[in-house]
Amino acid sequence: MNTQDSRLRKLQLIELEMLEYFDAICKKHNIPYYLIAGTALGAIRHEGFIPWDDDIDVALMRKDYKRFLKVAAEEYDERYFLQTYKTDGQYHLPFTKFRRKDTLFLEPELINLKMNHGIFIDIFCLYGVPSTRILQKLHWAVLHFIKLVHAACKRLKFFKLDRLVLAIMDKMAAVFPEKLCKCRSIVFSLSPYEEEAIPVEFFGEGILWQFEGRKYPIPTSWDSYLKHLFGDYMTPPPVDKRIPHATEYHLIGEKVGK
Repeated sequence: MNTQDSRLRKLQLIELEMLEYFDAICKKHNIPYYLIAGTALGAIRHEGFIPWDDDIDVALMRKDYKRFLKVAAEEYDERYFLQTYKTDGQYHLPFTKFRRKDTLFLEPELINLKMNHGIFIDIFCLYGVPSTRILQKLHWAVLHFIKLVHAACKRLKFFKLDRLVLAIMDKMAAVFPEKLCKCRSIVFSLSPYEEEAIPVEFFGEGILWQFEGRKYPIPTSWDSYLKHLFGDYMTPPPVDKRIPHATEYHLIGEKVGK
């Protein structure tokens, strides 16, 4: 294992420790969640991290997401920071990052902001979205307009206004009651809306699967879920597509520059 691979592995182990802490909170408060996206793919294809991956993605249904934010704020551990647009003034993404304070993980989109830049787990909200294409397109159009306003606020660094826009984004993303929706979506993903509109039965109650020597919940119909997102998910991408997220990171005990 070369030096770069060794450092990446140390980063993954820090994130794994954070996942264990996140999982413990969810178990304590009976809050269901899922490993999703590349993390779920890693669980199936590698029984752990995709070898070149440098983050962990989890998701909760909106009612569970809201409950997690409340109970996690009450569970204090000085090592960690629960980052939302409400807890960190210049953080402007519409989902949560669970950060390790004494580390550094720089992402291109956030690199110049005065905020916590610790190593993180991404925590996403799964919103109820309509199953019909017409309603999906209407919903997407409304959210797209709000996202354009959000992007303008970010560009102009209108952080106070941006927090209001993010609150509006959440309300509009959740305009369709979950009980009436046959699909769930992160909504604010970079992927096209229709790719992220996942039939709710794919998630189900979740099924435990091996990930780095421990078992964590993934979508019950994981094969259908992964095919929906990735197609032929068992075939790794070409080497030039195996790109990590960080531009730079510093591990525990290393000098943190930001």
